[in-house]
Amino acid sequence: MDKSLSEAMEKLKREVGSELSARDKLENPPVVVLSGQSVQTRKLLLDREMVIRHFPFSIGRRRTIPMISRMEPEILIEDVPPFRISRKHVTLRRDELGIWLMDEKSAKGTVLDGKRLKASEAVLVEPGAHELILGGYTSPYAFSLRVVEDVVAGLTRDEKISLEGKDVSVSLLYLHLYDFTRKLLKVFFQDTSASVAMAQDMTDYIMKNDFCIDALYYYSAAPTIADDLIAHHSLNVFLYTLRLSSMVGIPVETRRALAVAALYHDLGMYDVPAEVVGKRDTLNEKEFEIIKSHSVTGWKRTSHLAKENPLIPAVAYEHHERIDGSGYPRSIKDLSPYVELVAMVDFFEAITHYRPQRGPITPHEGVRKILNMKEAIFRIENLKTFIKGFSLYPVYSVVRLNTGEVGQVVDVHPDQPLRPVVRLHFDSFGEALKETREVDLASNPNLYVRQDISDRVFIDRYFPLPLG
Repeated sequence: MDKSLSEAMEKLKREVGSELSARDKLENPPVVVLSGQSVQTRKLLLDREMVIRHFPFSIGRRRTIPMISRMEPEILIEDVPPFRISRKHVTLRRDELGIWLMDEKSAKGTVLDGKRLKASEAVLVEPGAHELILGGYTSPYAFSLRVVEDVVAGLTRDEKISLEGKDVSVSLLYLHLYDFTRKLLKVFFQDTSASVAMAQDMTDYIMKNDFCIDALYYYSAAPTIADDLIAHHSLNVFLYTLRLSSMVGIPVETRRALAVAALYHDLGMYDVPAEVVGKRDTLNEKEFEIIKSHSVTGWKRTSHLAKENPLIPAVAYEHHERIDGSGYPRSIKDLSPYVELVAMVDFFEAITHYRPQRGPITPHEGVRKILNMKEAIFRIENLKTFIKGFSLYPVYSVVRLNTGEVGQVVDVHPDQPLRPVVRLHFDSFGEALKETREVDLASNPNLYVRQDISDRVFIDRYFPLPLG
């Protein structure tokens, strides 16, 4: 975040005496309604009113040669020399306090309600109507800007699949698996054999009906947090492991054993004090050391299963190890490729879901984070497998296309990681579509993803899942 914006936010928070958190939800988030007309050319800057629902949202000058970049402004204005509009002129952002407008060091300046903003200055835009002029007091590029509460309801949807001759709600199936996972993990501490039998039964059922894995994966990708964080995370890692292992050519029995091991990978977390697991503030060094102990505890609790399924204790012990030696508990560099596969999906699931101490990043950001590490912590061959299984824009990602339309990734092509299937929910003017439609970017060469939308308020409000 820009320093001036950060300072302004902190000042306002001190003035109102608020301890607002980025994790706090906005029940009625403010949005911006924008319209504008060029006085000079008499051409409309926008064909009709635009509702801005996702942030940050930038306005700038259209380039002579268009650039395909996720950093390009969302609204591009036709301007001619002598230019008044900068390439990236202003940016609108949203946080718990409301809508912020920041001048991006524009050459000719920005005027809001008759007051010129300083370069990089950010101001909180109060609810109501405002006049926004880009390019100084005499500029013809004037916008009418209104900050209002949004009234569009969330786009909650539920899907059904045919399972053993019956139409089954995917959300209810996911919740059933979550409850079953909670039970088998708790049973482990009283009757290990019964717990492992439950885990094997659940794995066999999903593998037998493996066509449902993709639908379940969509639900597991929702960044929500359940009552039992450990069970919720374990179920998701289990589903991710099944999905990824199916694309690697792992023998069926090994795949089955690995999926069962994924269910128990975080068993040791139940020995970590609840106040540490659920702490909302950043963990201190001592608390992090306590968290790290779960790998050893999990291994000790499962080591007697090595003869039955050696992957269970191995995954519990080594899922935080990294090939560069930066992992724990032993800082080893040579770990099983199977264990590393679980380690990758464990890492990816954790950073793309809510935790008590932090919010999630988007699936696309999660993939980029893993890729940017290159070979530092995961083998290159496993990275390639990961991209094949999850794509650069994984399922559940919310994206903006080059047309300005906004939708959610609902399917991917392993051989074309940049061209997913997108279910469109909003048109280019931010209006919710009366009926959603799906576009397969692999079959539409003129369409492409312009931007991954990382606005958590937008995603949580408009793309919730009926998970109870």
